[in-house]
Amino acid sequence: MEWEEGQEELEAFAFNGQLGSVAILLQSRRSLEAQLEQQERWVSDVAHELKTPLTALLLVGDSLASNVTDQNAVLVERLLKELRRMQDLVGDLLELSRLENVIPGVGIRNEEIDLNGLLNDVWHSIRPLAEEKNLTVQIVQENDSTIHHPIVVGDQRRLHRAFLNLIDNAVKFSPMGTEITIELQYTPDWARVGIRDQGVGLSQQDMDHMFDRFYRGDTSRYRQQRGGSGLGLAIVQQIALTHGGWVFGENNSNGGARFELRLPVRSILQGGV
Repeated sequence: MEWEEGQEELEAFAFNGQLGSVAILLQSRRSLEAQLEQQERWVSDVAHELKTPLTALLLVGDSLASNVTDQNAVLVERLLKELRRMQDLVGDLLELSRLENVIPGVGIRNEEIDLNGLLNDVWHSIRPLAEEKNLTVQIVQENDSTIHHPIVVGDQRRLHRAFLNLIDNAVKFSPMGTEITIELQYTPDWARVGIRDQGVGLSQQDMDHMFDRFYRGDTSRYRQQRGGSGLGLAIVQQIALTHGGWVFGENNSNGGARFELRLPVRSILQGGV
């Protein structure tokens, strides 16, 4: 049967009924898909429209900060904090919108990436926040003797962002004076990066919604009230997908949460062609 332009695409589901009968359910997903596409366009358009006035307001805020007085110091500081938070939110929305329009494996930079070096760079970027809580990090690399020169190819800037979000999340949920473990393991097909903290772990609600937009875990479960946009893990997931990989979160058997990001590798097996 040829599909003619203007015809509506339907989904069909068959269910076994009683006495040998079969029930057929026909439904259209076009309206739902159109609503989702319209919502994504609306979010992207609003983020673009907010970017310019927010930049202007930040310039005004910086001007006020240079002439601050004892009477308005707290108000100006609060104003700048909220403006920067909104600017980060707009930036995250725009980045998520761009990522959602990238075809997996296509439209990303084709750079050879040293994951060990990248993870060290990310840790040094976030180290000042970790030192505020007296946290330490251990980077553990497991090498498979059958794999020679495994290569991860992708967009280094975006992978830096993904690992930064995951390690920042571990810092946020780690108790004072504990350790964060970063595990790097290569298999013939995948580079596996696991980030483990010693916090309270993930609730069932976290497990169900951790990659949803604007979802935030229960802030009562950790003391440091350093808020975010609620888009960090959604961005990590989208970066993983655009590189042909995936990310998931789980609880450790000995406590704490663990997130793992897997990326495809090009490798040569020892003794192979």
